[in-house]
Amino acid sequence: MPESSSLDNILAEARKLTEAYKWFEASRIYKDALALIDSEGDPSKAAQFTSLLANSLYRHSFQGETRTIFKERMKHSKDAYSSAELLYERARLQSQVSLAKSKELLVEFWIANKSPDRTALIAKAIGHAREAVIQAEEEVDKEALAKTFENLAMCYRHSLEVPRDFKSMKQLVEDMISAAEKAVENYRSIDNPTALLGCMELMTSGLIISQAHTHRGDVENTRRMHSLAREIKELSRNIGTPYARLLSLEVEGAIAVEVDGDYKKSLPFIKEGVPLAIESGDRILMGGVSAANLSMLFWMGISEEDPEKKRAFLETGITKGPETISYLEVPILSLPLDYARDVWAECHTMLAVLVETDIEKRRELLKKATQIGKESLDSVVAPGVAGAKHSLGKAFFFLSQTETDPAEKAHLLQESLKVRRESIEYVESIAGGESWDLGVQYNYLALVKSDQSSMEEDPGKKLELLRSALVDMSTCLRICTALFTSGQVPALAKFEEWSGDLHIQIHDLQPDPSSLKMAIASYTKAVGHSNQLDHPAATAHLKWKIARTEDAANNYILAAREFRGAAEAFREASKKIPASYTTFNNTASYMDAWAFIEDARSHHADGDYILSAEDYQKAADTLGGTKHWSFLTRHYAGCSFLEGGEALSRQERPDSSKESFLAAANSFREAADAIESASTHDMDTTQRLEMKNWLDVNGGRARYCDARIDLEEARILDKKGEKSPSSLKYQSASQAFKVLSAEAQSPQTKEELGTLHLLCEAWSRMKEAESKASPELYAEASELFLATEKITTKEKIRILAMANASICKALESGTRFRRTRDTGLYADIKKRLEASADYYREAGFKNAADWTRATQRMFDALVYLTDAEIERDPKKKADLYHLSQRHLQLAARLYGDAGFQAKKDEALGHLDRIREEKELVLTPLDALAGNPAASSASVAPVTLVRDQAVGLDRFEEANIAGNLKVSQTQLPVGSSFDVGLDMVNVGKTAATLMKAEGLGPEGLELNLRDGRLEKDGRFVDLKGKRLDPLKSYELVFSLKANRKGSYQLKPRVMFLDEKGRYKSYEFEPVTLNVIELGISGWLKGPR
Repeated sequence: MPESSSLDNILAEARKLTEAYKWFEASRIYKDALALIDSEGDPSKAAQFTSLLANSLYRHSFQGETRTIFKERMKHSKDAYSSAELLYERARLQSQVSLAKSKELLVEFWIANKSPDRTALIAKAIGHAREAVIQAEEEVDKEALAKTFENLAMCYRHSLEVPRDFKSMKQLVEDMISAAEKAVENYRSIDNPTALLGCMELMTSGLIISQAHTHRGDVENTRRMHSLAREIKELSRNIGTPYARLLSLEVEGAIAVEVDGDYKKSLPFIKEGVPLAIESGDRILMGGVSAANLSMLFWMGISEEDPEKKRAFLETGITKGPETISYLEVPILSLPLDYARDVWAECHTMLAVLVETDIEKRRELLKKATQIGKESLDSVVAPGVAGAKHSLGKAFFFLSQTETDPAEKAHLLQESLKVRRESIEYVESIAGGESWDLGVQYNYLALVKSDQSSMEEDPGKKLELLRSALVDMSTCLRICTALFTSGQVPALAKFEEWSGDLHIQIHDLQPDPSSLKMAIASYTKAVGHSNQLDHPAATAHLKWKIARTEDAANNYILAAREFRGAAEAFREASKKIPASYTTFNNTASYMDAWAFIEDARSHHADGDYILSAEDYQKAADTLGGTKHWSFLTRHYAGCSFLEGGEALSRQERPDSSKESFLAAANSFREAADAIESASTHDMDTTQRLEMKNWLDVNGGRARYCDARIDLEEARILDKKGEKSPSSLKYQSASQAFKVLSAEAQSPQTKEELGTLHLLCEAWSRMKEAESKASPELYAEASELFLATEKITTKEKIRILAMANASICKALESGTRFRRTRDTGLYADIKKRLEASADYYREAGFKNAADWTRATQRMFDALVYLTDAEIERDPKKKADLYHLSQRHLQLAARLYGDAGFQAKKDEALGHLDRIREEKELVLTPLDALAGNPAASSASVAPVTLVRDQAVGLDRFEEANIAGNLKVSQTQLPVGSSFDVGLDMVNVGKTAATLMKAEGLGPEGLELNLRDGRLEKDGRFVDLKGKRLDPLKSYELVFSLKANRKGSYQLKPRVMFLDEKGRYKSYEFEPVTLNVIELGISGWLKGPR
C-alpha cells in the first residue's frame, strides 16, 4: 500500500494535467497510480482512481479527430467505468455504484448512432443517476452528493439531444436546472472550483434553454442568468485556466444572443473563445463555439448594410460551415448539428438572395443550399429535423423565383410547401406554444401558396390558394404581433403589408367590401410600425396602397386624405435621401394630383359636378408639373370638361352641354397622342402595361363623350320638334352606351352605362312613337323604362323610370283614344298621369310632378273642348266650355308655378280661343306633348372610375433614380470639371448596377476617380455593384473640354433587377457650353 502523501502527489500532478486539458496524459498517471494500490485491501481507493481514469478517458474521447477514434476511446472509458462499478460494490459505496453505472450508460449513449438506441440508453442513465442521488443523500456525503447531482444534470442535458415533445422537454429542462442548482449548492462547500464552475455553466444553460423555448419571458429566469453569469466570470478569473475562461465566454455569448437578442454583442466572446476551444481539442467545445461563430456570421451578414461586408460575412460562414459540422459529427450532437447545417445552408441562400448579382451564381448557391438540406434530412446519423426542413423549404422557395420553366417552378414550389408543412408540424409538436420562429414559418408557407396562386390559371383554384395563404399569414401575424422585439419591427411591418396584399388579390378575384376593409386595416398597422422605424419612403408606399384601396371601396374622401399623407411622406423621404429628391418629389406631386382626383370623385358622387370639374382641373395642372406623369394632363383636363358637360346637362342646357362634351372628347384625343408619345420611351413591362391601361381608360372616356354628344343632340332636336332625327340620335347614343357597358370593369360603371343604354333606347322609342303616333311604340318605350327600373340600384333613377313608364302608358292610351274616341281610355290616361305625378314628386322632381298635374288639367280641358264642339245641345255645350275654361285656368297657373312658361302661354291661348269661339286646332293627345320623360332629370352621370393611381408597382422591384450634378456648365476649352451621378434604389428589391453610359460626347474627355472601375469608350463598367433598397451610390468622374461647342450630357445607368431583367434610368440632361476665351478672355479669365 503506497503512502497517502504519494497518492496525493499523484492526484495533484494529474489535476494540473486535467486543468491543461491533457486528458490522455492524466489517464496514464491514474493507470500508474492504480498499479500502486491494492484493490483487494483498499477497494474504495482503487475505485476512486479507476473512476478518475474513466473520467479522463471519457474526456479524452471528445478530443478524437474522427468518429471512429472517438468510439474506440469511449469503449476504453466504458471498461474503466465498469471496473469502477465493481470496485465500488466491493467497497459498499452504493451511490458511487449507481453513479458509475449511469456514466457507463452515458458512454454507450455516445457510442450509439441511432436515435432510438440513444433515447433508451439516456433514459436508463437518468434512472441510475437518480438512484445515485437518493443513495448519496442517505450516505450524507457532500462530495458524493455534489457529484451525483452534477451527473444527473449532465444526463438531463444530453437527453435533450434526442427528439422530444414539448411537455417532456419542458420537464427535462426544469429537472436539469434543479439538479444543477443542487450540485452548485453542494460544490460551494467543497474545494473544487472547476467542478463548481462546470455546474454553474450547466445551470445557466438550462435557464437559457428555458428562456428560449419553455419559459419565454420569465423575468426571474433572466435575473438568475445574469447573476450566475457575473459569478461565473469572477470564478473563471480566479481559476485562471483556458477551460474556465472558455466556459465564461460561452455563457456571456449565449446570453447576448438568446436573451438579449444582440449578435454583435456576442462577437468579442466568440472571437476570444474560438482559439481557446481549438486549443482544448474537445469536439463538443470546438463544435459549440464554432456553431456560435457560424450563427454570428450569418446574422451579421443579413443585418449588415454594406454589400461587400455582407458578402464577406456570408462567404466566411460558407467556409466555416463544413469545419463546424465536422466537429459536431464526432460525438454526434444532434441538435447543434441540425442547427449548424441549417445555418450553413442559410448562408448560401441569403448570399444568393441578398448579395449575388449573377443569376447563374445565385442559382448555384441555392442549389447547394437545397443539397445541404436534403443531405441533412437523409443523414443516417443524426438526421436533421427543424433546422434542415426550414432551410430546405426556404432554399426551394427562392430557387423557384429564379426558375423560368413553369413546370420546374411549380415543382420547386410544391417541394417547398411539403417541407414547410412538415417543419411547422414538427416545431409545433416540440414548441408547446408559439414563438417568433413559428410565426416566420407560417409567413413562408403563405408566400409559397401566394406564388403558387400566381401560376394557377383556374380562378377557383387561384382563389382557394390565396385564401389558404391568407389564413397562414393571419396565423403568422397573430403569433408575431404578440412576441416581436424592437429588432423584429421591420419584419412585422412586412408581414402586415403582405397580408394587405393578399386581401387585395382575393378582392380582385371575388369583390367583397370586407376584403378591402381588412386590407386597409393591415396596411394601417404596417404604417404604424413603419413610422416607429422612421422610414418615410416605406410609409409613403403603404399610404399609396391604402388610398387605392379606399378608392376601390368608394371612400373618396378617405382616399384623398391618404394620398395627401403619401405625398407628405414622399417629400420627407426626399429630404433624408438626397439622390431621391427629384423622383420622390415628382411622385409626391403625383399623389397630390390623385388627392384632387379623389376630391373630384367625391363631388361627382354628391352631384356637385361644377366642383368636380374644378378638382379635375387642379389635378391636370398638378400633373403638368411632373416629369413622369405630365402625359396625363390633357386626360384630366378632359375629365374637367366632362364634368362640366354633366353639370350643364342637369341645368337643361343641352347646347352648352354638347359643347363641353365635345371639348372633353377633343382633350381625350390629345391625351391619347401624349400617351402614345410617352410610350415610345424606354420602358419595362410594368410601365408598358400601365400605358396600355391609360390608353384604354382614355379611349373609353372619349367614346363616352361621343355618346353623350349624341344624347345632347337628341335633346336639341327634340326641343326643335324634329322627332324622327331625335329618335335616331337617341338610338346612336344607346348603342354606344351598350358597347361601353360591356367593356366596363367596375360593376358600378357597368350598371350605370347599362341604365343609360336602356334609357336612350326608351327615349328613342318615345320619339319614334311621337313621330308615327304609334301606341305600340309607346308600349315598347314603357317596357324599356320598366326594364331600366329593374336593373338600376339608384332609387331616384328607379322612380323616374317608373314615372316615365307611366307617361308612356298614358301616351299609348292617348294615341288609341285619338284613333277610337273610346271614352273608356280616358280613365286609364288619367290614372297613368296621376301615377307619374306621384313618382316625380317621390323622386324629388317637383317641376316634373307639377307639369304632370297641370297636364292632367290641360288634358281634361281639351277633352271638354272636343266634346263641346260636337255637342248640339246649347246648354250642354256651354257647360262643357265652362268646364274647359276652369281647367285651362288651373293648368295655366300650375304650369306657371312649375316654370313651364310656354305651356302656361299655351293654356292661356286656348282660353282666348274659347272666348273668341275659334276652331280648336289641338286634340287632347297634344296636351301630353313636351313631357319631361326625356329631360336631364332622368340622366344619371356615370361614375367613370376605371382609372387608378398606377405606378406603385414600379416601386415593388428594383428602381434606380438619381440626380446629375455638374460643377459648371459654362467653361473654356482645355478646362476640366467634375460630374457626379448620385443614384438611389427607390424600389423594394436590390438592384445590380451594370454600367453607366452617355457620360460625354465627342469633344469631352472622360476621366474616372475610382480606380476600381473601368471605362470603355463612353461608358463605365460598374462591376455589378449591388444597391439595396433606399441605398445610395455616387459615381464621380471628370470631363475635360477639348474643343468648343455646345454639348448635351445625358447619362444613363443600366441595372438588373433580382430576376435578372435589364432596366435603365436616364438622368435629366444638362447642356454644357465650351467656349474659347480669346486673348482678352485669357487675360480676364473665365467668369
